Amino acid sequence: MNGLMLTATGTDVSSFITTITDALGNTFTVSNLGVVLVAAIAVSAPFVLAWFAFRKVRNAATGGLRKGKL
Repeated sequence: MNGLMLTATGTDVSSFITTITDALGNTFTVSNLGVVLVAAIAVSAPFVLAWFAFRKVRNAATGGLRKGKL
């Protein structure tokens, strides 16, 4: 069994990467990859912060309800 198989889709990881890089052609550079990664982090950071804020508010509310303070 090949260790490079994705279990979810059953496609080979190396052929997947090759397909993506072929589709991008000569525009696929390290700087473009860096821009994509920075953009992904910039988009996901507020979601992570919102998730932790939601958990804090939820835990405070459930703790207050358990103790009878809300």
